[in-house]
Amino acid sequence: FAQTGATIIIGARDDDRARAIACEIMTVTRAIVRVLPLDLRSLDSVRAFASALNDLNLGVDVLINNAGLMPCEFDDANMRDLMFHVNFQAHFTLTQLLLRSRAFADDARIVNVTSQVYMFSYPGGIRFGAIDDKDGYDAVKSYGQSKLALILWTNVQNKILQQDGRNIACMAVHPGSVRTSGADAARKSASGWRGASLHCVGAPFVKSLQAGTATTVFAACHPLALCYLRDEGFTFFANCNPRRLTKTAKDDALAQKLYEYAMNRV
Repeated sequence: FAQTGATIIIGARDDDRARAIACEIMTVTRAIVRVLPLDLRSLDSVRAFASALNDLNLGVDVLINNAGLMPCEFDDANMRDLMFHVNFQAHFTLTQLLLRSRAFADDARIVNVTSQVYMFSYPGGIRFGAIDDKDGYDAVKSYGQSKLALILWTNVQNKILQQDGRNIACMAVHPGSVRTSGADAARKSASGWRGASLHCVGAPFVKSLQAGTATTVFAACHPLALCYLRDEGFTFFANCNPRRLTKTAKDDALAQKLYEYAMNRV
């Protein structure tokens, strides 16, 4: 994105670190990079970020809902499934606020970064009525639930945008297993024996950062991604190609129920 000379807005919790990255990008590209505070653990912070972004009057061409948590323990301090709130509800809330304020430019794209682990969610897909219940909580299943939620939302959001006559595309992408310090730690420890096993088996297939971001960039910029979406109905991509979804991920009734649940919390 920076190589195109785009104006890039980074939402970040660590302001100093984000500004250092912004300066590094601007020294080697024509991009303008700005940093705004954003903590996805707090919907108040999400609302403040949306308001600050609106005040810039830039017009959003691409929104990438990327940041999230790897499998982690239940949030005892706040009695909630933190992954559902950070990985899904925060991104959903931000997007809805920007849609309401008409912040998106015409032909804009929304890219939700999800994971193939969506297939390992709880039975039934979403634990309605028990999302923040510690009983029955499973770190891997909850991670899968948050990623399934992103896909379900992507599907229903596209239909709503089309019904409203808005020329905005919404796509979900699976970047693959990407080599980062946080992801490596989560694969080896936070997910228990399953995560450790997956780390060992999957280590040879872990992608570099550049390879891991390729599908996100494809969905955000490439004309072919839009053709797959508009002409063939594909909303989910991996390795820069469309991928078919499971029956649960294509469940329109489940997607609508999730959409209504999340809208009540915006």
